[in-house]
Amino acid sequence: MMIAFTTGARPGAILDLTRERVDIDGGTINLLPVGQVQNKKRRPVVPICNTLRPWLILAGQTYVIEYQGQRVDNNRQAITRLAARAGLKGVSRYTIRHTVATELRERGLSDWDIATLLGHQDPNRRTTEGYAKSRDRTRSRIAAAIDAWFSEIQQHTKRPLILDPATAAQEIQALRGNCVGKLAA
Repeated sequence: MMIAFTTGARPGAILDLTRERVDIDGGTINLLPVGQVQNKKRRPVVPICNTLRPWLILAGQTYVIEYQGQRVDNNRQAITRLAARAGLKGVSRYTIRHTVATELRERGLSDWDIATLLGHQDPNRRTTEGYAKSRDRTRSRIAAAIDAWFSEIQQHTKRPLILDPATAAQEIQALRGNCVGKLAA
């Protein structure tokens, strides 16, 4: 969920994400698997915001999303169950992506910035992109907006989403213990 809300990535791109494509030091995630060619469902390089960094450091060993050391190939049921527990209707893996885009627009990010994060490419942007590649400033703006959003969300949650790096491992383990067992039931 944290990856979905902090990157706006498509569900399949998140589930396919391997550790080798996460550059913690460089602050980026390459959503395109090695050897795969971009298609119309583009998988961009997205920034790692400060909110996401501790979650990624403690993610799976091979795939970022793993359960008991195995790749998770579908999270549809987990999302449905979490939404039901929260009393939310009409939530799906894709509504998260839509929410991210809407929230970033509300925070004043340009259509260009949002399209960069989501991997959108339209005819006008395709020409422009040949001249003006996405820069670190664009990624920094996106990451700062997401961190600000999570700072606001954090004020309304019982459990931490923004983790202290010193205690992140214990906090994540406690969350996993509470969530995974209840979702499986």
